[in-house]
Amino acid sequence: MGKRGAVRNTNSGEPVDHSGPDLGVGPTTPATAGRKPEACPPVPYLSQGKSGRGSGGSAPSVAREARGVLRREATQRSSSLDEIQNNRNTDFPSSFKSLKRGKHCGIWTVWGTTPDGLRRMFHRVNCKCWPCPYCGPRKAKKYKHLIRHIAEREGLTRFMTLTLDPSRIEGDPVRYLRRVFDKFRVYLCRKHGAPVKYIAVLEFHKSGIPHLHLLVDKFIHWEWIRAAWSALGGGTFIDIRFVDVHRISRYLSKYLTKELLQSAPARSRRVTTSRAIQLIEKRQDGALWTLLKISIFFLYSRHWPEAQEVSLDDDGMLQSFALELV
Repeated sequence: MGKRGAVRNTNSGEPVDHSGPDLGVGPTTPATAGRKPEACPPVPYLSQGKSGRGSGGSAPSVAREARGVLRREATQRSSSLDEIQNNRNTDFPSSFKSLKRGKHCGIWTVWGTTPDGLRRMFHRVNCKCWPCPYCGPRKAKKYKHLIRHIAEREGLTRFMTLTLDPSRIEGDPVRYLRRVFDKFRVYLCRKHGAPVKYIAVLEFHKSGIPHLHLLVDKFIHWEWIRAAWSALGGGTFIDIRFVDVHRISRYLSKYLTKELLQSAPARSRRVTTSRAIQLIEKRQDGALWTLLKISIFFLYSRHWPEAQEVSLDDDGMLQSFALELV
């Protein structure tokens, strides 16, 4: 007998194989012993081994059923929830990373307790930056709606365009335009005896030279605007026209487009208003929000069995969820 035969005799003729699922050899304590039940939720799908041992004759049927479930899920709308549940304790799902959003978009979370003290809400914090492919278009759409609403409410029925003479620009064109416009606002206040309500939108020509579109609430003579704007360092091409208050929405839809709001370079203010106008008003929902420097995907991976009121964004990514406080 050789060495192999001796080994077989010492083990009662049974081959030593630690890869078989039916062997009684090995630790008898399960890997999840000592953990809390909520920390180890049931995995939705169990992967089958190549050999299929340990499942008897039902292994092919179980494998076919699992493949059928996966095919049905593939035909449905993709969501980050399945990926989080199947791969717990993950920071960011690969499906979220593949969207290539802003650098800081969705990396943090805010949480707060409802006024009745029954639920705790978790919301993903988006970057809300113009260059972000997710936040930029939604921010432009929101600003367009707010400008239309405030213009109708405040009676901003004069549409003004202020341009620059390229030969008179000194330094950065955007900063130069802001300096000239700040002086122009002082001139307007002195002429009318009170501050003028306005909403100003920054736009760029194809050459890269900026100009301003304004909605104002007062009648201003075109000759005076041209003389004052040119004397302060602006251009001579000035336009101002009356807009019917009932047609402001239609008129703005032609000029205030998403492309216009997103055409400005980084770190430049697209929309500015007078002090009497507040474009975005803060909502008072009665909840005190606290910033958590943790992704909402990690929090959901820890609490998904108890999660309620789960909401997704337009891309099927997790946006918010709630937990019931006992």
